[in-house]
Amino acid sequence: MSAITTNNASNNQKAFTTRFTWLPCFGHNLDLAVSKALALDQVSSAVVNLRKLVSAFNRSSKRKRELRAKQTDKHIPLHQPIHDEPTRWGSTFDMIDRFLEQQAALCAVLADDRKAWHLMLNDSAITNLETVHSVLGPLSKFTDALSGEKQVNISCVQPVLWKIFSVLAVTSSDSSLTCQMKELIADDLRKRYIKGEIPVLLDCATFFDVRFKNTFVLDSDAVKNRLFHDEDTDTASEVSVNSDQTENAGDAAAEPLSNSKRRKMGVCLSELLVDIKTEKKREDIRSAFQEQQSTTSSTAALKNEVLLYEQIKEVDVDDDPLSWWRTNESCFPKLAKHAKKYLCISATSVASERVFSTAGNIVTARRNSLMPENVDMLTFLAQNL
Repeated sequence: MSAITTNNASNNQKAFTTRFTWLPCFGHNLDLAVSKALALDQVSSAVVNLRKLVSAFNRSSKRKRELRAKQTDKHIPLHQPIHDEPTRWGSTFDMIDRFLEQQAALCAVLADDRKAWHLMLNDSAITNLETVHSVLGPLSKFTDALSGEKQVNISCVQPVLWKIFSVLAVTSSDSSLTCQMKELIADDLRKRYIKGEIPVLLDCATFFDVRFKNTFVLDSDAVKNRLFHDEDTDTASEVSVNSDQTENAGDAAAEPLSNSKRRKMGVCLSELLVDIKTEKKREDIRSAFQEQQSTTSSTAALKNEVLLYEQIKEVDVDDDPLSWWRTNESCFPKLAKHAKKYLCISATSVASERVFSTAGNIVTARRNSLMPENVDMLTFLAQNL
């Protein structure tokens, strides 16, 4: 088991951090960081008022018709307002983005209806929404990119984090609200990726991604130490298994014969077994020495492969690192074994979350008597058709 990727729920951390290498879901980390920025008083009040405005249009057929007429008059795209899902910050960004696009038409409809004036947002709220849009806009594409189900391993996390932190860098032209939001998001993300073995794990995976190995690895010495430690541990475990098997075989061969068996087999067989056991012990000592020699040569071979791998130039970002390792496995047999260990780790748990959502849409109040095997088959078909 290389690692386990889940969301940041405390029960998951408690269950997996004690025995396994636990990695938090990148999408969940980003969602939690952005949610802290959205919880600021200035932002949350503006978002709450915007939700009321959107609900007023979505629930009224009359306002929808009036909105379409205003859109046509003002040559604005014929789009309906979007209501967000509070548990997903991406939908909140979409709601704000759609409002800013349709602001002129929406305000024109409300201005014609005196009873709806209370729904109109004031200038301060609109300014705050524009600030939120400018801060969260660059981050939305990162969530979409790392929410896929193919090629989303943890070797992509370091480059994306570098870009996010550069986007969230505070500039002199930023307003106080912009600075506050950027600092909250960046600080929360940093705290989530400096826990325990996560930094070394990310560096190791990035090192084995031939697209980023020379650019985004933060501590190459820690990566090498981790690789040599893993190699020594793997070799020692193999030696331990072999020695245990040898000892078991030796114990079985050294089992004393009963008096009745000695009388039946004769003294010559007993003496022969003594010689065999002595020869077996000599062979065990020789094998242990050879295994020690192979351990030393194994570490030296790994060092040579690391030196050779470091001299190779990075490939294009469009190339597939897994295909590269499949092609070059014969040249780097030991490194390829470690590459499989780190490049198989997923950066997000979004794929499994989608399966749970699909199952929840299948098992509804009207279909609560489905057999478990039928739920499994229906979920499989929904995900794979």
